[in-house]
Amino acid sequence: MPRVKYDRFLLALALLALLAAPIWLYPYVPLAAYPNHLARMEILSFYDRSPELQAIYIHDRRLLPDLGMDLVVPLLRQYFSLAVSGKLFLTSLLVMYCAGSVALGAALLGRLSLRSVLLWPAFYNSTLLWGLINYVTGVCVFILWAALLIYTVNKDLRRPDPARYALLLIGAVVCYVAHLTAFAMCCVTWGMLVLRSLAVERRVAMPLLLCGTTLILPIVLYAHLSMSGHSGAVDPTRFSFGWAWNRKIAHLGMFTRGYQWRQDLIPTLLLATAFGYCCLRARRSPWLSTALWPAAGLFAAWLLLPENANTDTWGVDLRFYWPAWVFLVFAFPASVWSAGEKRVLATAIFLAWGLRLAALSENWKQLSRSSADMIALLDQLPEGARLYPVRGLDSNPDAEKRMMALSHVVEYEVVRRRIFDPALYTFPGGQPILFRSRPRYRQQGTLEQIADYEYVWSSEPSAEIRDYLHAHTVPLGEASGFVLWRRRTE
Repeated sequence: MPRVKYDRFLLALALLALLAAPIWLYPYVPLAAYPNHLARMEILSFYDRSPELQAIYIHDRRLLPDLGMDLVVPLLRQYFSLAVSGKLFLTSLLVMYCAGSVALGAALLGRLSLRSVLLWPAFYNSTLLWGLINYVTGVCVFILWAALLIYTVNKDLRRPDPARYALLLIGAVVCYVAHLTAFAMCCVTWGMLVLRSLAVERRVAMPLLLCGTTLILPIVLYAHLSMSGHSGAVDPTRFSFGWAWNRKIAHLGMFTRGYQWRQDLIPTLLLATAFGYCCLRARRSPWLSTALWPAAGLFAAWLLLPENANTDTWGVDLRFYWPAWVFLVFAFPASVWSAGEKRVLATAIFLAWGLRLAALSENWKQLSRSSADMIALLDQLPEGARLYPVRGLDSNPDAEKRMMALSHVVEYEVVRRRIFDPALYTFPGGQPILFRSRPRYRQQGTLEQIADYEYVWSSEPSAEIRDYLHAHTVPLGEASGFVLWRRRTE
């Protein structure tokens, strides 16, 4: 390996290690829904050997389209602790995303590109901080699949390679299994490449048509699942056909949001300035890049889908947003840019991501400490206790994200003390673990629901709930704004 390439390889490894550091620096990774997912991983890992778990939960063994984490972490759990297994999985996602961005850049541009590396820190985007782990898994797999798709279309014009089509088929199925939205991205990307071929070449090349056949099997799998009673399948009768354009536009800046807007202000301005300069500079060059077509299709999906299109999903429209930006970055025509321009842009972008990751790491440090304090309090719970979490809502998105990062800490006790938590994610058709008797649960709670539980875990409850707790329960302690209550013995 030439010396220059070897040095660049070492720099890339160093950057990758630096990006992975926040995952390993702190005992608890404070992604909002992450503890809830970890609890499910522990149940899956020991379900077949635990009559106690089998008495409470059912294991849905169907091939559901939302199993990114659920298929991998229980295997790692055979050799590592739950905490290490989860961190290994998150690190593998980071590596997969970074490798995928390099592969996609090489497939689109025909060479290794610095802009691939500039995309690496985008792994720590808002969707990851919300703890949408299976979705993030799906995006990482999709980017690798898209790179292979474009490489296959470009290389197979003369001599088709069956191995590549087999890998595309496997990749499409893996995207489907990881997260249904990832498979939808595959369909959008392939469809936009077909449109590009028709618009530019007035025909669709045979390799591109063959690539489309690899999407058939996941469609068949989903159709079979829907006909077999998959309650998480898209139901047109439950669509809310409403478009809040102001909120969609506001979400343009949410992708880079962390935990406090003041910390994000300078990084976001730097990134927005770099993006604006790239757009102005691109006016002098034709936008002929293949990458522009998938970017347009994915942005169209984000823009045109109704907000929260299906009630069983969290912001279906927003889930096309991240990969759309990835393609758009590769669509910028930069062949006529000077070396000085590229250095200035790269410096500004790396500075923006560096400031943002430094702030994120500091927030994780504080949230991890808060999580440890909360777990120390929750460890007072007896084995197998029934606990009802109550949490108010905060209209401030920064405060809400920090609060959500702590509100799911209670799920660690599902792992540590086998407590019964009605807030555990067990949605039929969405997760492979279900309650045998699904409990009634609302995040803000009702008096009727709380009355069935011996313990309550609360933060900013409603006035009615607060009065009830003071009248019928005893506070056992407080940590980071959450209070543990025990029902009084009458």
